[in-house]
Amino acid sequence: MLIILIICTLLFAVSLPDAISQQQEQEKTEAENVAPNYYLGFTTNYFTIRSRRPFGWRGDDGRHDLPENRTRVTRSSFSMVLHFGYEFNETTHLGLFFDHRTYNRRTTLKIDSEDDERIPFSTNRAMYGFGTFARYVVNPQNEFQVYLRPSLGYYFDNYEEFRDSRRDYREDDRYISFGLGLGAQYEITDNLRLVLRLTGINYVNGKWTERGSDRGESYSNTTMNRRRSGMFVGFEWRL
Repeated sequence: MLIILIICTLLFAVSLPDAISQQQEQEKTEAENVAPNYYLGFTTNYFTIRSRRPFGWRGDDGRHDLPENRTRVTRSSFSMVLHFGYEFNETTHLGLFFDHRTYNRRTTLKIDSEDDERIPFSTNRAMYGFGTFARYVVNPQNEFQVYLRPSLGYYFDNYEEFRDSRRDYREDDRYISFGLGLGAQYEITDNLRLVLRLTGINYVNGKWTERGSDRGESYSNTTMNRRRSGMFVGFEWRL
């Protein structure tokens, strides 16, 4: 009986390290298969356009046209959106975002057609916004995934005009924006993915006021951004 007990003890002692190793390997594999739910990301956009169009150029907000007595226009835009999200499951995400954008337009105005006298004219816009977004993935089974992105944000928009290097107009705008965009994401690694996004349709409700005066107006409009300023690219990291 003692011999049998010794033999069983030796067999258990020999097999125990192997069993522990197998259990640890299984736990490691299960942990690797569980993707982190939180992620941090950014998307950005930049472009420059030069145009010789002979008529007024409508601003990015749909309100500020350039004067018609202008020459060639250089228009540039830069945007950076930081976001933090949580994946409830493979199809539904919810998160927060911070949005910063700048728009600049530069041209020259013809003051005297006979003498061809001209002065520089430029406009600057600086926008800051924050809000929440959701993401609904249409085809989660694919590596290249398409999603819908509804969002709700509050924005601060400051607009300035300069004539002959002197600022002669300033405007402050505050508005709420509800948007529905389209995007795509591609899993590069388990913790890194590429993100593409289109702004899509936006409904805006706000009020602008001219600095230094009582002039101002409430407004609302719906727009669809099909310009390059509405196309964003970036990355996301799972935490």
